[in-house]
Amino acid sequence: QGLVHEDNEWRLNPSTSIYGGAFYLSSLESYWLKKEKASLLRKHFGEKPPLSEIVLASYNSGPWRVSKAIERHGRDYLFDGELRAALGYVRQVTSYCDLFANTEE
Repeated sequence: QGLVHEDNEWRLNPSTSIYGGAFYLSSLESYWLKKEKASLLRKHFGEKPPLSEIVLASYNSGPWRVSKAIERHGRDYLFDGELRAALGYVRQVTSYCDLFANTEE
């Protein structure tokens, strides 16, 4: 009765977990597209910032930490000591994306 399972914890239910993760990713993208944050990105990355990478890092470590790392290190933000886990996460997810993009049908 007191056990955690997919009926009482949404993150353990595959459908709601995927929805929650997608919703959070969308929220993070909106955060980075706001005027102030978009200005920060343009300052350090030019007109085409690596938004997918920044959103993934934010998903892993939080947008505040990523924002502060960008302010401190610009393009090298992922090498900030506070984003070590995010660096690994971003590399892992993008490697999966590359793998799936190059898979022949």
